[in-house]
Amino acid sequence: MLLIKEQLTESALTSLFSGAALAVRIPSYFPGDLCERLGRRVLASIRADPASPRRIYLSNVRPFTEVAGDSTARASYLSTAAAAMERLRGLCAPFLSPADRLRCELDEAWPGGAKLLRFQGRPLVFGMVRVWETGAQARPHFDVIGELLTSTEEVGHLVDQLGVNVFLSTVDGEGAVEIWNRGLEDEDRRRHGVAGTYGYRRELLGEPSLVIRPQVGDLVLLRSSRLQRPPPARRSASRSPRVRRCRRSTPTQSRPGRAC
Repeated sequence: MLLIKEQLTESALTSLFSGAALAVRIPSYFPGDLCERLGRRVLASIRADPASPRRIYLSNVRPFTEVAGDSTARASYLSTAAAAMERLRGLCAPFLSPADRLRCELDEAWPGGAKLLRFQGRPLVFGMVRVWETGAQARPHFDVIGELLTSTEEVGHLVDQLGVNVFLSTVDGEGAVEIWNRGLEDEDRRRHGVAGTYGYRRELLGEPSLVIRPQVGDLVLLRSSRLQRPPPARRSASRSPRVRRCRRSTPTQSRPGRAC
């Protein structure tokens, strides 16, 4: 269910898309000293910007799934997406950002290549930062963009989706990514009291199929079309920044994947 690799490979990606693996973990993907440096810069940047989204986590940008159904919010997102990626690049300077590094490696590893997912000719953000503070906790959910934009040319051919995270900070011994090998069609939304893809009740799910305890600098790729919950932040002094982005692709090797 979990593959541990030294580097990103075509075989690892194929295992995810085929369902042979629920997740791939690459330990120490981003150096620990750079994680600490970038984490400080990211946190300061987000706190200094009054426009930064503040939900159950702090972030540099709203998730596209949150704005996809609102034409005004979607237009605002698309008009600022490129600038958001450039800001993250600047925070990492003079080093390569983990988002940019991964984009290159995905393009090189997948036979059909990989490119940014675009909507109406504009890119979606690849490099969303989330900062989880004391007591913050997400509920189990799916990340399935096709549920929101099923009829559009940009996503109409997509059949699966990967969530990709680089952990800049973790809570030692407490944070765990939980994954249940269950798709949207496997869960009764009415039983959970949800209408969409977020907010499933943990107590109704039973034990997860896979539990991952990431360390600082780890890269974790998972099938985000499977039910998942990111690690909670429990310690009183904890802040857990991570760089998050999702890659979507068809399972055919001849066609390029899409990254966002």
